[in-house]
Amino acid sequence: MTSRVTRQTSAVLRVLTGCQDFVSAQELHTLLTAADISIGLTTVYRALRDLEAAGGADVVRDDAGERLYRRRPPTGTATT
Repeated sequence: MTSRVTRQTSAVLRVLTGCQDFVSAQELHTLLTAADISIGLTTVYRALRDLEAAGGADVVRDDAGERLYRRRPPTGTATT
């Protein structure tokens, strides 16, 4: 993983942070596109993989085995 944060990665983080529930990479890509952010699905997957590796995202699998992502709250932050 590189330490350089790109414009696209920042956009993924921003939109993912605004999601209340776990979302798939495809759902996140749709949200980004709806917000007029030009980004490829492969880039979304790459950003999510990097975010997961850095400990910035929680990942679960749905019943079909698809990976779903949620921004991990900062340490020490209570969630309800």
